[in-house]
Amino acid sequence: MAEFIVALFGRFQLQCNGKQIDGIEASKVKELLSFLLIHREETLSRESLAELFWEDLPPAKSKKYLRQAIWKLRSALEMYCQGGGCDLVVEADWIRLDPSPAVWQVDVIEFEQSCLDIKDKRARELSPTEFSRLQRTVNLCKGDLLEGCYQGWCIIERERFQASYMILLNKLIQYCEISQQVETGLIYGEMLLRYDRAYELAHRQMMRLYYMAGDRTRALRQYERCVVALREELGIGPADRTIDLYEQIKADRHNHRPNGSPVQPGPQSADRLLINTAKRLDQYVERLNLIQSQIQEEINSLENRSQTGQ
Repeated sequence: MAEFIVALFGRFQLQCNGKQIDGIEASKVKELLSFLLIHREETLSRESLAELFWEDLPPAKSKKYLRQAIWKLRSALEMYCQGGGCDLVVEADWIRLDPSPAVWQVDVIEFEQSCLDIKDKRARELSPTEFSRLQRTVNLCKGDLLEGCYQGWCIIERERFQASYMILLNKLIQYCEISQQVETGLIYGEMLLRYDRAYELAHRQMMRLYYMAGDRTRALRQYERCVVALREELGIGPADRTIDLYEQIKADRHNHRPNGSPVQPGPQSADRLLINTAKRLDQYVERLNLIQSQIQEEINSLENRSQTGQ
């Protein structure tokens, strides 16, 4: 039986029985397979897919390119499945990929299933086995979703997976704080801050972890890192809760009693959260506009070269 291993985090990879699959080198074929795997529970119309991947082209041409991409994908997969289709179902008006766990091993599927399984569990409710599983889950994320792809649909999905990744890291840090696994918790804290250096909750968690380890100096330095990140990224100062924690650690009177229960934000904290969220959304829009501008410049450059015969 064929066994496909697909990596969508980081650089795209597709293997069957340990060998790299040929025939899907084209970027749109890779995108099509990735999209079908991410939206595996949906039946997708050809028309919507053609419009999604070739939105700037006339319908007739976009549908033609979609037919070609489907043919290349289907041919590449069936070569290893002896005509079985490998769970790819193609009809006149729609297409669907229903990956069987016995055939497909996909990092994003494993990631999403793990997120779903612990969605309603607080950190203090996790068993050691569940904690280990979450550790394996975050290790699946070798990079952002489909690195090098800047299509609109991919950017949206990338942000969604990043948000889920940050939630998992936050839960792991909480578990480490509760179980006093200081070094491991600090590692996850740094991983979280690499994604969002202005994530204030992670700074507070690391301040407490350093203090728990008896390193008051590093805890105070972490507060300074937080202040700088908030000022440079969001143009704001730390929340009252962060300042209070800093003052307690500075006076060496912080009474650390981790229980894993989330603290309900007061009115000021809620307002600050809304401000932070709004500013981050503005940053995402700016990044997207910048990417679109760069892509357009590349397109214009290629067109100019084509016209001048270079």
